[in-house]
Amino acid sequence: MTLYEYIPFFGYLEKADEILGYQNYTTMRGERELLSDVLALEDDDKDDIELDDYQISRLEHVDYHCFMNVLQSLKDEQHHIPVLLKMILNNYEESGGYPLDLIHFVLHDLTFNTQNYEFNQQTIIETFFTQSLVNYERNPYRKNRLTNPHIDEDDEEDDENNNYNLLKSFFLKQYDLDSLLLGLKEAFSIEKGKDIKIITVILIEYKILVIPDKKFRLFYNCLKKFFDRNIGTYASINDYKTIHLADKNIIKVKIDDLLQRISK
Repeated sequence: MTLYEYIPFFGYLEKADEILGYQNYTTMRGERELLSDVLALEDDDKDDIELDDYQISRLEHVDYHCFMNVLQSLKDEQHHIPVLLKMILNNYEESGGYPLDLIHFVLHDLTFNTQNYEFNQQTIIETFFTQSLVNYERNPYRKNRLTNPHIDEDDEEDDENNNYNLLKSFFLKQYDLDSLLLGLKEAFSIEKGKDIKIITVILIEYKILVIPDKKFRLFYNCLKKFFDRNIGTYASINDYKTIHLADKNIIKVKIDDLLQRISK
């Protein structure tokens, strides 16, 4: 797997130096350098870094110890720990991870590494993740199921159809949506990040695309699944604010050409 594809369970790697109180180094690019500098690379550069088993284990080790440090720093544990765990679980899911993997990891760790947890924290953490396990298994068709690596081929085909239909629901029907989506996929085969943001902005301005409030992440997940490639991170698209006219005009020409072709 590449560094771009790697999803840490707890999501603390980018703040590891701050949380642990010392600098963390890596040699994943062939020379010793700060892990924070490597994690700050553009998505394209992260895609070029293949992680071996040792590097993955080191990343997991740092992320885990950050989690332990954060746990130890919490006050009013009865209230704050469930809030923290819910945030971690939601962030892992929204980043494309399959939540049951995280849940099983923590429950396993509680069983075999009990000494790592303060006694009064164990019951709180076990209760939260056990209930989360029950909730997820009762509702296996949550949107995160699109990223479930454990489904069989029939389920995977159903999920692809569900994802495609969900993606189509964001578009108004003044055009043949099958032709429109296929055309977008073919016309924009390498664009990512800010260019994907510009595409969405233009389609919204054209009143072709409608993304309801607080649904952009769902739209992003559907689009990423449909394009079946690296389109950039959620943050690189959603958080991009400054759109230059020259960049917008380049994208606009391609969209106008596509709309003209599928309107004939």
